[in-house]
Amino acid sequence: MPFEAGKRSANLLLSYMWKAKEKKNEIKLSFKYSIYPTIEAEEKLLRAMHVETKSYNILLDVVNKARKEGNKITPKDTQDILKDLKVEGK
Repeated sequence: MPFEAGKRSANLLLSYMWKAKEKKNEIKLSFKYSIYPTIEAEEKLLRAMHVETKSYNILLDVVNKARKEGNKITPKDTQDILKDLKVEGK
């Protein structure tokens, strides 16, 4: 496995961004929350982050290859690719 479930991090920081446009000014607020999950919850979080990272990298490769070939990828295309990945079990 690419993660080590036995080694707990001191805490996991979750960051949320909120953006609002007001005329030409932009307001950005950031909130950070410290969480202290149980070992089981941390394992689930790490697995989920691993799957998300792998999916993102696969989609990024597909989009970059399409751009090099001069093709355009639509949001529908990316949804279809994700469905195919889910079926393949990658």
